[in-house]
Amino acid sequence: MGKILTLVYTARNDDYSPDFIQRLETTLNLNVENILNLKLQNQIEIIIIDWGSEFKKRLSKKIFLNKKNKIVNIHYVSPKVSKNYSNKWPNFFNESAAYNLGIKKAKSKFVLYTQHDSFFSKSGFYNLISLLNNKYEVKNFEENLYYIPTKFLNINFYKKSPSLDSINYHIEKHDHTFHKIKPSSFNVTSGQGAILLSKKNWIKLSGFREKWNRFSIDTDLFFRSSRLFKKVNTLYFGINVYTLSRSNLKEKLTKRIEKIIKYPRHNSISSNDNFYKENKILKINNNFQTKFERISNFNKIKKLRINLNKKMYEKLNTKDVARNFAKNNLNYKNKKVDIFQIFLILKWIDISDTINMIEVGNMNCDKILKIVSQDNPYLNLFSFNKNSQDEIFFKSYFELMMEKIKKNHNGYVRNVFSEDKNDYNNLINDIPFDQFNTILNINFDSLKSKKELRYFEDLIKNKKNMINIIIFENNLYSNLSESFKKKIDFKKIFQKKKYTIYINKKIYKKFQNFFKISLYERLSLLSYFYSYKIKYFLKNLI
Repeated sequence: MGKILTLVYTARNDDYSPDFIQRLETTLNLNVENILNLKLQNQIEIIIIDWGSEFKKRLSKKIFLNKKNKIVNIHYVSPKVSKNYSNKWPNFFNESAAYNLGIKKAKSKFVLYTQHDSFFSKSGFYNLISLLNNKYEVKNFEENLYYIPTKFLNINFYKKSPSLDSINYHIEKHDHTFHKIKPSSFNVTSGQGAILLSKKNWIKLSGFREKWNRFSIDTDLFFRSSRLFKKVNTLYFGINVYTLSRSNLKEKLTKRIEKIIKYPRHNSISSNDNFYKENKILKINNNFQTKFERISNFNKIKKLRINLNKKMYEKLNTKDVARNFAKNNLNYKNKKVDIFQIFLILKWIDISDTINMIEVGNMNCDKILKIVSQDNPYLNLFSFNKNSQDEIFFKSYFELMMEKIKKNHNGYVRNVFSEDKNDYNNLINDIPFDQFNTILNINFDSLKSKKELRYFEDLIKNKKNMINIIIFENNLYSNLSESFKKKIDFKKIFQKKKYTIYINKKIYKKFQNFFKISLYERLSLLSYFYSYKIKYFLKNLI
């Protein structure tokens, strides 16, 4: 039995994007892992057309695949040949010719076109193969054009460098997207989404137009294919691709810098003399610059970008924390929640690789998790509280609050009320632990016996390489056993009356000066907090 599906990617390793190799590696390894897990290696192949990379930088030497396999095939086209086919194309990259070569090389019945940073989940591959084997009984299924919509991974989640298992967990546990997917939309502009056709229909369509025109290649394909084939949206079969998001902060800062230096944006080749004169400001080549090249050229004004970033971070962070605190009707010195504690947690989440937060025994953790969720909707939030008859009201209230968090939260949220260790073990086993990706917040009031205390000591010992910081509330650390304190690899980094923060010793040097709240930050937090408090109070009166 031959292959049924070929995924075609085109790429060139010319440093047009700083994390290009990493993004391509992530895409390929995710696809390969999901294919192997579903045992579909005999039905699916992946073809990459390396269009004009320098011989020393060719992708076959730079891409690292976690598992050796025959699924991925890289076809190299030399710079000399690629330039002959890309004379009028921006950056000498004729994507149409590259994709057409991939389609010709395909040995399968169906060929899928998408971008190099788009991949399928396990369920996506499973549903896609079911569709191609006609298990859904679609009429004339080989003659249709299938449009596959895209969903974007949260950029703040992706920048934490999660493992492949964490990404799969993130996808399978919840649905996340920045925009609604319209079933009636079939235009795959700006590289969003994918198109699937049988190979014979790609040949009938003559593939992509290799002569450069003002339309993007996917827009041109859409106009031509809509006359020949019936269009089917695969979202109805539970099929979509996931795309690794790019940072919008870089784009915002880029726009600011462009205004300052009067650097023009060009979407097509320009022979305007003013374009070349203005290029001299940055001393760049007079050749046509792609969007990616323009961004990389801003390294020449890196200091300006960093300063803008710092100012933006300081203002927005204190302002957002204060606004959310006031919005949730919390006093800045609430008995259970401290605004400075929340600020440190949010600041730490922003700068570290944190994707999990575990709350244990904190009767006010619904408020903490609510504020954390508003700022970081991609996090996995877990809470564990004891279930007792005296806390029936609290349990119902807490579950109601957690349900509200789930409605607006993209990440996985799970709370457990129990005194059974097995329930807690199930909760811990459900958490996707990576290295230093978890915050643990434990309240001493909930651990009334030494037996319970020893249990959490064992948890910290077993997961010490996964936990980055531990927040001990109500001086829990002083109650821990001396033998545990000697073996534990955590160091005290911040202390107040109500809570103490310990950081993993393996990352202590890197962040030893981080847990300090400057006078400017303190004053900013309090001034913003009271201004928002007054604002919400007056709003409620009206």
